[in-house]
Amino acid sequence: MKNAYEAVSRLLQLYESMKPKRTGISSLAFIAETAKVGKDVYIAPFVAIGDNAEVGDGAELHPHATIGARAKVGKNTIMYSNSVVYHDCVVIPWMMDRYPGQDHMLYALLNGGAPYVRRDPAYVGIDGAFAGEEIPIEEAVERSKIVSRLHKQIAMERMLEHHFLDGSYDKQETIFE
Repeated sequence: MKNAYEAVSRLLQLYESMKPKRTGISSLAFIAETAKVGKDVYIAPFVAIGDNAEVGDGAELHPHATIGARAKVGKNTIMYSNSVVYHDCVVIPWMMDRYPGQDHMLYALLNGGAPYVRRDPAYVGIDGAFAGEEIPIEEAVERSKIVSRLHKQIAMERMLEHHFLDGSYDKQETIFE
C-alpha cells in the first residue's frame, strides 16, 4: 500500500464484502402499490416508499428510510436509518474517475450524485469501471469533500434547469433554486 489512508480504505472494503448481504422485505414496511422494487433488495421495518417510486436491484433501505413519490434509488444504493429521498429525486452513486479530456467529478457536482472515494466494481469494464487515471487516495478524498461541501449547500434546493452549453456536451450548467 502507498499510504495508511489507502490501507484503511481497502480494509473497510474487505470487511464490508465479508458481511452477509441482507435481503428481504419487512412486513412492517410501507410500499405504495405503484412503487417498483428491484430484485435482491433489503427493505427494513418502517421504511416508506411513495407512489411511483423506484428501488433498484440490490438496494438496502434501513429502518425509517423514506423515498418520496416518483423518486428513484439506484442499483446497490444503501440508505441508512432516517435517510430521506424527497419526491422526484434520483439517488445514485457517482464515479469520480478521471480520463483523458474528461473528469467525472464534474458530473457528480452537476447532477448531485454521491461521490465515490474508491470503487471496487463487480464487473470491471462493464459497470462504469473503465481504465481511467489512478487518482492518489489523498486527492480522491479531497475531491469527495469538494462534492460533499457543494451538496451540503444545495441539498434542499430544487434543481431548476440543466443545460449543455455547447454542441460537444463538454460545457454544462446547472441552476438550483
